[in-house]
Amino acid sequence: MPRRRYKDVDDCRPEIQSRAQNLRASSDDADDEMRDEESAEAYIKDLRWFDHWLDEHEVEAVTDLTVGEAENLGYALVDEFHGTTPQNRWKQIYNLYDRLYRNRKIDENPLERWDGIKSNEFGINKTTEQEKHLEDGEDYAPSSEEIRMMEQNVGAPRGRNQTLIRFLHQTGLRRGEAEALTIDDIHREEREVIVRAEHAKNDKRRVVAWQPSLDAMMDDWLEVEREMFTNGDENNRWLWVNRGGGRLSAESINEVVVKAACNAGINRALYADANAPLDDDGEPIPNRWKISAHNLRVALGTYLANETDMGIYELSKVMGHSSVSVTEDKYISHKDRAGLDELKKYGRDM
Repeated sequence: MPRRRYKDVDDCRPEIQSRAQNLRASSDDADDEMRDEESAEAYIKDLRWFDHWLDEHEVEAVTDLTVGEAENLGYALVDEFHGTTPQNRWKQIYNLYDRLYRNRKIDENPLERWDGIKSNEFGINKTTEQEKHLEDGEDYAPSSEEIRMMEQNVGAPRGRNQTLIRFLHQTGLRRGEAEALTIDDIHREEREVIVRAEHAKNDKRRVVAWQPSLDAMMDDWLEVEREMFTNGDENNRWLWVNRGGGRLSAESINEVVVKAACNAGINRALYADANAPLDDDGEPIPNRWKISAHNLRVALGTYLANETDMGIYELSKVMGHSSVSVTEDKYISHKDRAGLDELKKYGRDM
């Protein structure tokens, strides 16, 4: 299917142009306190899609959208997109109308009627495609006990794979970021890891850390097993290597985690994605797993967000997210009394 092109934002409806200008004006890659520019362009693309949808449904102006048409919008999003895209696009369109309502350009936000029930009504929620296939009682983030089970059930080479699983969980690195690490990116005394900008998903350098419980395993890997795999070659700077001394690929890193979870009896194939291999009958073979390398990262983020006092800004930086809103969407559940105690304690009494 050819990729659909939406109109340039300058050709969209005036309200969408205005919102795009606002998003760009409040974004700056050089300012850590502001939204990054890539995120702003992604939000603008969501609004360009909405302008296209308005054209298709012959809604002349943004302000003409009715509550009934907003219902059709919800169904259209889940029909056309998968994963978190419907949620993200709904959010940007909702924000557009919320801004118009607050500026008294419309009498009501037509999406408001559906916003609180969009999950049940349309199936719009924050879940990824992988999460949709989980059964009752299953969590997307593996528990500490499950991660220990994985460490105990790794395949060979055992020392490297145990170290790798604990390293991924404690640092929260993406598998592609772990693949690119060199010895020079590791500061063992400080237990810190440098993620270089060219290897980070959001193109921003960051520093992460591991806990003392990983020290002995890292020492054994770096000083014994890795040295055997590389034959002591000082020119080989890759942190994670295979038995032949070559760089361990992101795919191989993921395979280590998947196999360990399978060996522990806590993994299963969930569904087949577009790249799934076919069986002899031409049917896709499920290739997306309940637990993969990404789940170790999710486990750390979930723990830090819900069981520690780490702030959302700091968590966003540690996880290497493009913006705080991404972190909030992934890890923070809405609580209507959140911040109430702090407000009572710190609120201005005049």
